[in-house]
Amino acid sequence: MKKICLILLFSFSLFSFAQQSPKEIHDILKYLKEEVQIREDNFYDTAYQYIYQQILEQKGVNQAIWNSYMGNLLSAYLNQNEYRISQRTKIAENIPSDFNTWDIQTLIEQINFHYLKSLENKDLLQKTKVEDFQILLKDADKSVSYRPMVFDMLAHEALAFFSEKRYSM
Repeated sequence: MKKICLILLFSFSLFSFAQQSPKEIHDILKYLKEEVQIREDNFYDTAYQYIYQQILEQKGVNQAIWNSYMGNLLSAYLNQNEYRISQRTKIAENIPSDFNTWDIQTLIEQINFHYLKSLENKDLLQKTKVEDFQILLKDADKSVSYRPMVFDMLAHEALAFFSEKRYSM
């Protein structure tokens, strides 16, 4: 079953060299949540690898959105495993590729990195209407009026993390 999930997951990436539509991004996220998360013990590993690949392959607005989702994923991982992570000591100057070995400071730095990276292309994001990406919104009715541009949507996600005092460094 695990192999079938991975084959389906990576079949999505065959089409990812082209810019994805909001519907395609939504379908990938839905698949990760409804299929991979339920059926795999290593959901975070699989989701991390896939989102990381999307960040490398996508450009512009899509890349910004995937960076925000990576911040969300790592933040959820931290929230779920905070006690275990807080027991780890920093072991190297270089960041290990396996996020499961990161100490709490490294993990928070990487979450910050991805949220800030999601806001990097400010001009493009401020010109892109969030209505085009409405399928990705959590609270679609309210979000469009309060956050009309993609930059606003991504900034809102980043600020939600940055405003948590327990993660400030």
